[in-house]
Amino acid sequence: MIPYQQALRLFVAVELSPGVRRKLMDAQRRLAPECPDVRWTREDALHLTVRFIGDAPVGQVEALAKALTAQAREVEPVDLRVEGLGCFPAAGRVRVIWAGAEEETGDLARLAENVDRALAELGYPSDGKPFRPHITLGRLKEDRSGGAVRRAVEGAAFRGGIEGVDELVLMASDLSSRGPRYSVISHHALGEIE
Repeated sequence: MIPYQQALRLFVAVELSPGVRRKLMDAQRRLAPECPDVRWTREDALHLTVRFIGDAPVGQVEALAKALTAQAREVEPVDLRVEGLGCFPAAGRVRVIWAGAEEETGDLARLAENVDRALAELGYPSDGKPFRPHITLGRLKEDRSGGAVRRAVEGAAFRGGIEGVDELVLMASDLSSRGPRYSVISHHALGEIE
């Protein structure tokens, strides 16, 4: 239950199965000794972000959910292959460690573009960045490793398996000193017509 607020910090995501989350946690544990300054994502917070919305008035949540339902119906369920590790940015000091997520049909990327357009029509413009499906494993406030974090990540093999995606979720993020806490606001089934 979300406490009463005037606005919510929202994003659109794909939730992950317990099996894939466990494998992601194993990858974190293997990397942790060589990446001491990383703030690792908690298991219950692992997800794939489709679109960050930002602060939205509570009164607009229903319109956002309706737009997501319409877009989700346009794409059939897809399978993501969760594998590979990498860093953002691609060079220099590491800010984010991620696990890759690939989908062969291109339907998830098309869905992300359609969601982006629908949300822009509601007053939430795109940040202009291309959709790069990934799962954030950890963040660094400041990478002082002299390249050791990047070498550890790029030298590690990772196969998380296949993740079936049959819905999008609208989520709220409550930021705190202990890290973000996420709450599902609504579910939006892919390919289903009510």
